Amino acid sequence: MGLKQILERQDKAIWLRLIGFFLGFQWFSAGIEKLLDPNFAGALPKTLGFFASQNPSGWMVSLINNYFIPQAGVFAVLVSWGETLGGLALMLGLLTNLALLGLIFLNSVFFLAAGWTGPSTLGLNLLMGFLEVVLLLASGSKYISFDEMIAQKFPRIKKLLLSL
Repeated sequence: MGLKQILERQDKAIWLRLIGFFLGFQWFSAGIEKLLDPNFAGALPKTLGFFASQNPSGWMVSLINNYFIPQAGVFAVLVSWGETLGGLALMLGLLTNLALLGLIFLNSVFFLAAGWTGPSTLGLNLLMGFLEVVLLLASGSKYISFDEMIAQKFPRIKKLLLSL
């Protein structure tokens, strides 16, 4: 199927796939930036301390201070690789449901930890989280994806790959 045929299709699934691709690109870019930044892991405790400094949720402050900051090196690796691999999976449409669950989790944590810092942080995390939920629930979001190709080759796992 060529680009012309894809663009001429009347179904809406292509738009869900494009949203997934560009959302994945955003995650992938953010993750690569962290992986290539030699100062990311070292600066994370200070960033987390800022997130805890005026966070309105006492339990989140406790979580940040008692778990995230003492294990900042571990969380730096998890976040940077989670963003990179989750974004890549979403762009390729490979294990999309698993990637979306992980990215929804990351967005939720970012929202709860840093959402109070400003309207853009709050709004962006809400928008990304909403789009991730829509993509998770919409079967059309797996259109033109590796998940779709794998499901055609292995029908027994079709439901696992293409629906929730």
